[in-house]
Amino acid sequence: MSELVLFFFICFSLFLFYRTRTLQKQMDQLLSQEQLEQALDHFVEEIKQDNDALIEQLVAQRVTQLREEENGEVESTERSAHVLPFTYASESPSHVKAPSSVQENEQQSWHQLLNEGYSATEIAKRLHMGVTEVELLIAFNQKKKGSNS
Repeated sequence: MSELVLFFFICFSLFLFYRTRTLQKQMDQLLSQEQLEQALDHFVEEIKQDNDALIEQLVAQRVTQLREEENGEVESTERSAHVLPFTYASESPSHVKAPSSVQENEQQSWHQLLNEGYSATEIAKRLHMGVTEVELLIAFNQKKKGSNS
């Protein structure tokens, strides 16, 4: 009789252990998703701030240009010097890398720096990227590795 009680106790303990482990995995996934969402929100906010700063800079530059034109201080040759050259995709030189190859090189670069032990901040500084962008790359890469396992 005591063996039967012991058997049920062991079975019940294993069931509780399995259930606890399953719940822990679910909580880890939820936390991971929340962290990714927070990182994405932070990244979007960082991009908005960068865009606002760029717009302000462009508006200030344009206002300065218009004032100089009104005052007659800028000659036509100087105006053309401020215009950036534009080339169509069909006219692009052969030494310019295609976007996919640039992305592959960036991915290899940040991944290599991560493997060498650099922090997200250090990687962002070295590659001239946003810290949040690097953090997202790392998080997505870790999530991708986790789903492949």
